[in-house]
Amino acid sequence: MPRVVLRLRTFIALCRQVQRSELVRFVVGPKADVGKLPPGLYASRIGNGAILASLGLVDDLGDGIISCEIAGVGVARARIVVAPPIFSPDRRPPVSIADDLADRTSRDAVRAADWADARHWAIAEAEMDDLLDRAFETAGASNLDAWSEVLRSQNESDAVYRGDAWTPKKPGDPIWKDMRNTTVLDLPLTEEGRWRHRRNTADEFFEQLLRDNDELLTRWIRNPDDPASLYYDRRMPALMRGSDRKPLHLTRRQLEAFRKWIVVLRQRQKAGAATLAGGGAAAGGGAAPGGGGSAPPGGGP
Repeated sequence: MPRVVLRLRTFIALCRQVQRSELVRFVVGPKADVGKLPPGLYASRIGNGAILASLGLVDDLGDGIISCEIAGVGVARARIVVAPPIFSPDRRPPVSIADDLADRTSRDAVRAADWADARHWAIAEAEMDDLLDRAFETAGASNLDAWSEVLRSQNESDAVYRGDAWTPKKPGDPIWKDMRNTTVLDLPLTEEGRWRHRRNTADEFFEQLLRDNDELLTRWIRNPDDPASLYYDRRMPALMRGSDRKPLHLTRRQLEAFRKWIVVLRQRQKAGAATLAGGGAAAGGGAAPGGGGSAPPGGGP
């Protein structure tokens, strides 16, 4: 209790539904063992003597502890971790266990000079297409309207109790504006997210978007090295938690692959445009039909 009294503002900031597990960790810590209390990433219940007791829906299926006792020696313990059950087999996350493993074993592969050269371009492009497909699949797996409000509340609380060196000026501001008064859709943000990610899976559209928007990667993809990435915002992957309960971000290998793919893609586009311009000049120097340019696919980004 003395810790609660001395840090009353922190205690009040944690007294909200989204921070239940952090509140318990704060009250019983720092000397108590809170290692068995995961940070709010499991289904739980409160009441009848239970304080955030796991319902065994996901967490108990995903990991466990094995103990082995040898007489006269003692007990050894080890934690086992298995992939979580696939409740939505047609929805793949943008960052998987395989991505985490690849980040630790083959990050250098995307740094090689020939990773996205002419011989390996099809493989590099297929990897990026797969990432965009997974983003679309994930967008349809959760209620983004609900999560936007839940994580807005967490931003407001985190800015008070965590003591970060950088905090948003207005952490309690909506992550996305409320669109319910401007549409007849029940879940407008969810529908908007699905539509936009579906559109991004079209190669022609997304490549046009990259060509027209030099800041797309820095503005719309979360960078784990940015202090602002400790708070939920509109950057992708949006409205998703990582295993550390902070905003999910792509692995460093995925980020480096994305950056390199964009660079090579623009080089290929410029080379193709130069080839077309040279061919047009050789054919008489006339402009291409249609006013010398093409409209962005789908009417614009």
